[in-house]
Amino acid sequence: MNRTERLFCICFALLMAITDPVLALPFGDINCDNNANIVDVQLAIVAALNATLSPELDTNGNGYPDGCDSLAAVTCGAGTVLSGDACICGECGNNGQPCDDGNSCTTGETCFQGACTNGVVINCDDGDVCTADSCLPTSGCIHPKSPGCGGTCEPELESLVWTETIQFGRGYAAGADIQYGLLYVAWETSLQIYDVSLPANPTPVGLVQTPGVAYDVEVLGNIAYVADLAAGITLIDVSNPNTPMVINTLPLNDAFSVVGKGTTLVVSTYAALIIVDVTNPYAPVVVATYPMADGAGYLSWDQDILALANGLTSLVLLDMADVSDPDIVYSGTSGSTYAVPVVHGDYLFVGGYYDGLKVYHIADPTTPQLVFSEPPKPINDLMVIGNDLLLVLQYDGNDRVLNISNPALPVQVGTHTGPLYGLWALTHLGDVAFTTGTDGVTIISLANPTAGVDLATVGEPGAAEEIVVQSNIAYMADQDLGLRILDVTSPETPIPLTTVLAVAPAYHVHVSGNMAYVSGKDGTTVTALNVSNPAAPVVTAEFGPVEVWMTQRVANRLYVAEHHGFRILEAGNPAALTQLGAIGGKGGGFGFTMQVVGTTLYIGGNRLRIYDVANPSNIQLLSELPLADPNDWTRALRIEGNLAYMGSDVSQFRVVDISVPTNPQVIWQGPPEFTYMSDIQISAGLAVTSRSVGSIALWDLTNPLAPQLLSELATVGSAHGLAKLGGYVLVADGGGGLVVAQIGCQDL
Repeated sequence: MNRTERLFCICFALLMAITDPVLALPFGDINCDNNANIVDVQLAIVAALNATLSPELDTNGNGYPDGCDSLAAVTCGAGTVLSGDACICGECGNNGQPCDDGNSCTTGETCFQGACTNGVVINCDDGDVCTADSCLPTSGCIHPKSPGCGGTCEPELESLVWTETIQFGRGYAAGADIQYGLLYVAWETSLQIYDVSLPANPTPVGLVQTPGVAYDVEVLGNIAYVADLAAGITLIDVSNPNTPMVINTLPLNDAFSVVGKGTTLVVSTYAALIIVDVTNPYAPVVVATYPMADGAGYLSWDQDILALANGLTSLVLLDMADVSDPDIVYSGTSGSTYAVPVVHGDYLFVGGYYDGLKVYHIADPTTPQLVFSEPPKPINDLMVIGNDLLLVLQYDGNDRVLNISNPALPVQVGTHTGPLYGLWALTHLGDVAFTTGTDGVTIISLANPTAGVDLATVGEPGAAEEIVVQSNIAYMADQDLGLRILDVTSPETPIPLTTVLAVAPAYHVHVSGNMAYVSGKDGTTVTALNVSNPAAPVVTAEFGPVEVWMTQRVANRLYVAEHHGFRILEAGNPAALTQLGAIGGKGGGFGFTMQVVGTTLYIGGNRLRIYDVANPSNIQLLSELPLADPNDWTRALRIEGNLAYMGSDVSQFRVVDISVPTNPQVIWQGPPEFTYMSDIQISAGLAVTSRSVGSIALWDLTNPLAPQLLSELATVGSAHGLAKLGGYVLVADGGGGLVVAQIGCQDL
């Protein structure tokens, strides 16, 4: 720019400053004070004439206006240009002048036609053949170690073992049920309630006497239904578990066993099988009665099939698809004496007092097919733990744990020594079984009884969904228990600190500084908690109702992924969450998973959508990347530099190049069998992935064009959220609770 052109610009800036200072700001704010005024005109004249700044404008004599001293060390920083000796905030100035394009992977940039360009990519080669050299635009060169290089081993997932058995109480405890971390026990002539959110330390909560002999209990909502033998069904309001109250009695003589779902209760008495509508617990209605000549028996209800094993060898199956008009679809023999039934999917497990275990295929419940029968063993009770384990409690105390991944061929994988005369398995919380007997309640933790699978489980698994770790404290969202907080300074022996039941059911937790944000109360509320003292978190604010899946805080904004779309909340004030902007409707995508990097938001659902969220009131969709199957859902998403790592229900593990956010490209797709991914964690060239079918895997990401599967490890439950702590991986394992795996070394 010659002197004439400079003087023209000066006159133009002066005119704008006089007529419209706001409009003049992008052009005329030369001294970086966010105002366009006569001082800027003076600076422009100095720059045009290549003159020296006066002491009044440059008190330290460094050649820059005082308002631009913070930029003096930068030749041409983002948003600034250097013209002559003056620092000018605005577009890139003279062609060829040095500038900075904001990319840490380039150097030597210069101005050309108003843009900062012509940068040369820096060389990140550190000369070490055992590092995977690359560059991140935000931070520059990185040199992660290549797994296995330069040594004699490569990483693999190892395992750890943790089991525990405790007892509490005395006297004859019969039936039990569990809900939201509370254990309800039919105990002689009472209903007793215990807080078992920490099963290793059950705490009495409430007790109420019943009019009969309490033999079984089912909890539906705020009402406990006690099979009270001669007194029938006793209805107890447990909305305040500290003070349970009897509110009604349904006179069904000799009520022995009870199960329920929703507003339907099924009762086995010595004379009949009875279906009851308990929509109004103050006025329950008997829907159907089926006389049973063989007397009372045990019940099991899974999906649409209800099984009753009663009398000596009788077995009755009902189709409960229409609870207002159930149908008996099979009535015959179980082949077992004094049998206990457990319906699990398309299979029925029957344990007989003298006859051992029998397994029936009941895909067609009208004709059960015997697929397995073992030699006689004295079975007291059965319980399915997770998806693949069957706890078999025996009269002789030689309890067994069977793997039933193939129900037609159960395989013993563990044992438990119970008392003589045995235990009854009545309910469970994750992989913790609550059993009863003549000595009260016995709690058995079966973290993983499978030989050779080293898993560590803390003692209060519920239905763990998500986990994050900050400063050796683990925060776990749990459907049954709400927010669980544990000290994992020693990952092999986690120490429970507290449980926040008030946010249950919880599906996701995000921690930022001293604040935790829980997607809880059955996905309807975002709850903010101050966790500066992790043992005593304090709720500071709530936002809802929303259909929330997960949250992430960046600076003072909280991003909330919802069933349809997402919201942006102001989170700077811990006492209040206020909405700044939102994308709603199906156009916003299904927000199962989300990550925000800078001002770009990536959200997964039936496709990957990328948004510019720099202005919350004007959110811009940059691109969409559909999945191959329109009914597929992205559940796992992790952004690393210019790459997005994605996992979904049906589509395989994928790597996507997002260097151009408006045009994402799939660059790798994993093995076809590697589906149902639920989370991804990446660190130092390694990725750990979880699958909701119950496994975690370790990957080498040295070459993102061809990631390598290094190791896979089965878990007890359904692996969901992941967190990495040094050489350990913490897994929110659904019914398996908290599982801890170790990244070890195997010989090459």
